[in-house]
Amino acid sequence: MKTDHTMKFNIFTIATIALSASVLTACYEDKGNYTYSDIEEVTVEFPANISAMERSENLVFAPVVTSSLNGTIKADDPNYEYTCRLRYQHTDENGKTQYWYDINPDKTKDINFMPDVPASSYSMWYTVTNKNTGVTHNFKGSVSIISTTSEGWMVLSNNGAEKRVRLDMVYTDSKGEQKVRKGVFPETSPEIFGATSLIMRPAYLTSTGDRIMLTANSGSYMLNSTTLAATEGQTIRNTYFASPSFPGEVITHLPIYNAGTYEAYTDVCVTTEGNCYGIYTYSAGASFEFVMNTDQQTNDPTYKVSPFIGSSQARPGNSAQALFYDITNKRFMVFNRQLAGNYASGRVLYQPQEPENANYSFVTGMDIVDMESTRFSDGEVFAVLQDNTGHRHVYGVMVNSTSTSTTMQQGNKYSDIYAESFDDADDYAFHSQYPFMFYCKGNKVYCYDLGTRTLMSTLQLNAGERVTKLKFNLYQAASLNNLNNQSEDFMNMQFKLIVCSTTGGEDGGIVRFYDISSTGQMTQYKEFTGFGEEIVDVTYRERSKS
Repeated sequence: MKTDHTMKFNIFTIATIALSASVLTACYEDKGNYTYSDIEEVTVEFPANISAMERSENLVFAPVVTSSLNGTIKADDPNYEYTCRLRYQHTDENGKTQYWYDINPDKTKDINFMPDVPASSYSMWYTVTNKNTGVTHNFKGSVSIISTTSEGWMVLSNNGAEKRVRLDMVYTDSKGEQKVRKGVFPETSPEIFGATSLIMRPAYLTSTGDRIMLTANSGSYMLNSTTLAATEGQTIRNTYFASPSFPGEVITHLPIYNAGTYEAYTDVCVTTEGNCYGIYTYSAGASFEFVMNTDQQTNDPTYKVSPFIGSSQARPGNSAQALFYDITNKRFMVFNRQLAGNYASGRVLYQPQEPENANYSFVTGMDIVDMESTRFSDGEVFAVLQDNTGHRHVYGVMVNSTSTSTTMQQGNKYSDIYAESFDDADDYAFHSQYPFMFYCKGNKVYCYDLGTRTLMSTLQLNAGERVTKLKFNLYQAASLNNLNNQSEDFMNMQFKLIVCSTTGGEDGGIVRFYDISSTGQMTQYKEFTGFGEEIVDVTYRERSKS
């Protein structure tokens, strides 16, 4: 007879077999009535070369998003949501470090946003989320934010009664169109008043790099060569002077390239006090230490000079000389780099030795009105002088010697100019290819042929405009072969007349470029508007070959 233990075991075994049979029967009878769904795969194609101009142009692109289940996804499909961020380490408004910058706050498929980030190349993270399933797909791309200040026309202006300085830029955007960026200076820039000039001092294959200077009555600055920002401490005073407590502020600065093709060996400048300084930069440790407007080697000036500095603009290099004007004794004075490099000779200005059969005396006895440098006749400087009757004269001076001689070759003297508004013109400019002088009064610009003593043409701007500046922008690279753009159109921009005018007000400045024919006719080439009120200078931010 079986025991209870044996009976329990048999019962458990029979139950187990019955359960297994039940499971097998259930599997055998499975009707396949489960619900299956395909897994969605998403792909994204980005446009090639996604780019925008820094802080002036929206970043615009439309990725092609494709679902393996739904095909190409349209921008208005409500079932999907998107994010797009740039990898950018920065500090947010709460002082916390952030590593991503959102360029798609609206979470749309297509991107149309102006990112407030510096010019650079950025990694981009783009995500697509199916709102029904909650599944997110991630994709990596790249974006280029292009600098608006790397190359183009720098436009300097004074604004309002206090003459607050503003710097604007004409740049070429990612589509090849020229546009205006207003107010290049960031909010953290120091306040500057009474701007006088912009100086482009390019360097090629040297460690110094390009130098861009802004001179003004309240203080002159070495601008950041990438962003063009002015910052406290980065002043000409602190950069060039061994004793930065010198009186006045630098309002005119000129590099002298001699015959070299890479870097200027010498710099000269004039201050608001009417003093001039020179630096022989080819010597280590040299600095603007001693005034040069003195009759002997001393720190004490014995006369004052005008803010104008003349130099040969012939390329490559130019010369070893720079031309100044002594407003105390009313005479031309010359700086000679070769003599300045010799400390025994002293860093002083010299009265030029007059050549035989001189056309005029370098001691003119007249007041100076303007001085303009050109490439005409291999580097002629034209000075506009006014006698005690109020009549004006034009003197030509050849500033193109590289020797230690202070003898200067003279150009012509033009004392018989009686053209309309010549004697009370507001500004002057001189062509480097033709013997043409341009001057302005009110809203009129005049072209005068110095060779034939003839007024060739008159340009009248719109009523209510006033011309504030005339200029030819000759590229400043020591050798024009160093420029990264060698196209004919680019090179010819040097010989287009720049006419700056204002209609008044904060954005009333206008810059126009004019073609000049061999007969002196002025034909408008381009026009840009929206600059500061009183434009005082327009200078091209050059780029050299790397």
